[in-house]
Amino acid sequence: MRPVRIAGPGLGWQREGWLQRPSPECTFIVLDAEKWQAQLSTTEESCMAGDVNLFLTDLGDPSLGEIEVMIAEPSCRGKGFGTEAVLMMMSYGVTKLGLTKFEAKIGQGNEPSIRMFRKLHFEQVAVSSVFQEVTFRLTVNEHERQWLLEQTSHVEEKCYRDGSLESH
Repeated sequence: MRPVRIAGPGLGWQREGWLQRPSPECTFIVLDAEKWQAQLSTTEESCMAGDVNLFLTDLGDPSLGEIEVMIAEPSCRGKGFGTEAVLMMMSYGVTKLGLTKFEAKIGQGNEPSIRMFRKLHFEQVAVSSVFQEVTFRLTVNEHERQWLLEQTSHVEEKCYRDGSLESH
């Protein structure tokens, strides 16, 4: 697979690619696109806001992906970066990988993430007191698929090589 850069309003990110591990993983790096575009000499590294990951861990169910997001840069939190990153990763999972189910495991005290995943139509399916986390799940039926594609209709996929965008 070739490296890809995917961008949406206010958010840019680069697909790092599939890692060679027993459970395949897809990681997109979340960039603050406004910051990156505002200063010509700014590096991508200085614009990193976080990442979103998709793990394909259930060998018995290749249609299931576990999704997680981290917006590490405090100034980028609460601005929709996490929501947009998760929507883009889910769209990628549905359209490119054929996924129809997503799970998210969230710390019980992480109210912003819990609210975000509920807003994205995920439902709570389990609570682990041992790990102090809540598991949310979304089954992507045709209605959810159409909603997801509408939410990400502004997304453009472009090739990314050696620090620059190419025509795809």
